[in-house]
Amino acid sequence: GLPCCIGIGYSKTQAKLANHYAKKIKSFKGVCNFITLDPLIMEDLMQQTSVKEVWGIGYQLVKQLQSYEVYTCLDLTFANEHHMAKAFSVVMARTIRELKGQSCIQLDDPAIPTKRILASRSFAQALSSIEIIKQALIFHLNRAHRRLMKQEQLCACVQVMLYEKTDKPPYKKVTSQA
Repeated sequence: GLPCCIGIGYSKTQAKLANHYAKKIKSFKGVCNFITLDPLIMEDLMQQTSVKEVWGIGYQLVKQLQSYEVYTCLDLTFANEHHMAKAFSVVMARTIRELKGQSCIQLDDPAIPTKRILASRSFAQALSSIEIIKQALIFHLNRAHRRLMKQEQLCACVQVMLYEKTDKPPYKKVTSQA
């Protein structure tokens, strides 16, 4: 059958993190309840969990948080909300409050709009036809546009990047030392 796990918390972010533990830690037997969990155990779990497991924290944000000495869920939980809101956004401050158990995102809230929308894919083989590249570009722009419309947002900038991963010249990565 299909595995099913349950995470319970005082906030949506806590519940999602509890669900992560319910999936990963066998002793929870598929159910992790932050409301009844011993606070010391919860703190220990959060200390051992990378900040990347927090709902809404993506790869780029993980790197930025690490520059602020935030590596674990516990680090983020005890980070200065005001400072993090200035450095990142009010959404980051909301995430910190959510990790502390203060519900900031209602269950029926629409998705929080993101600052960036990424629509990308890798191809199985190198493309040499400009027509195929144009079709792929149109497809991915349409995907990004649908997400933008769903969030009822406007776009200030579109960035398109194409590159080939190869060690063959002229694309071979070159390093230089000063």
